[in-house]
Amino acid sequence: MEVAGAPLMGGDLGQIAYEAAWTIQKELAACRARDEIGNTLLLLEHPHIYTFGTQAKHEHLLVPIEQLRA
Repeated sequence: MEVAGAPLMGGDLGQIAYEAAWTIQKELAACRARDEIGNTLLLLEHPHIYTFGTQAKHEHLLVPIEQLRA
């Protein structure tokens, strides 16, 4: 595959934890910055997660927190 005339490498990581994917992405970005690899597209999915803003409270959840820790 090419993007804007440049070759594109790709990889399908499947479902992967956010931290693990972030580690891989940082390593690939460093390699790309050193021109050791070409442009790269990663396909991945993170497990489901709920996030809270800074003003959120547990009472804002629509289900008991115990159900979310499964």
